[in-house]
Amino acid sequence: MFQWDSRKYYIADMIHQANPDIIGFQEARADANGKRNQLKQLQTLLPEYKYHVFHSTRTVDKNKFGKNAIKGWEQEGLGILSKYSIVMSHHIPLSKAGESDESPRVLLHIQIEYEHHEIFFMVVHFSTNKKLQCQNAMRLINFVSSTGADRTVIVGDFNTYSDYEWPVAAVLNGFFLPNGCPKPVGFEPVGAEQGYGFDDSWPMTNLDKKGGLTFSNMVSLSRFRYLVTFHINGIMEDK
Repeated sequence: MFQWDSRKYYIADMIHQANPDIIGFQEARADANGKRNQLKQLQTLLPEYKYHVFHSTRTVDKNKFGKNAIKGWEQEGLGILSKYSIVMSHHIPLSKAGESDESPRVLLHIQIEYEHHEIFFMVVHFSTNKKLQCQNAMRLINFVSSTGADRTVIVGDFNTYSDYEWPVAAVLNGFFLPNGCPKPVGFEPVGAEQGYGFDDSWPMTNLDKKGGLTFSNMVSLSRFRYLVTFHINGIMEDK
């Protein structure tokens, strides 16, 4: 929330220049009753994004420095801005009660109609805990395979570590490699034979892999944010 009243104009300008059709947000803020949120404020600056969804995942009592949360921005969650009408939206838990995570992990899922096709768009925010990331990935794969959607885009903050990319690899492939995450209990692998498989959009559209790294001031460079698209007899274009 640092300098939000100033930063929102820069964010809106970047969005305007990139001109995406749909945008996913993590750690978006809202007031205590959910009536005011950051996405609504961006909409006033970006009127072409007529549709939005926000889902609160937790109440922020203290910030990471131990100070009280800023009044009027007590809720934190996931959000989506879209140029296209949102036919439906819902959220799916990616973490279970009792798991030692600082924040409940959720998948926010919408459906839009685009050129007479159903498009499914999902935004996630995985745990920073490596083992819990594996659980998040398993529940995401289970949900995607159960929907049977063949036009799906997943975006989000996967909190991927450069030495532990197994959870994202599992999301891309539909199964866990034997030398990666602990063997998940009650998980049925899926793959191309079941019509499952995602492409990582960054290396498909950019030659500089390191350019996709975020938080480069860390000791170990990590790829936190991903955009992956389902195989659709070709490549879905980024706009």
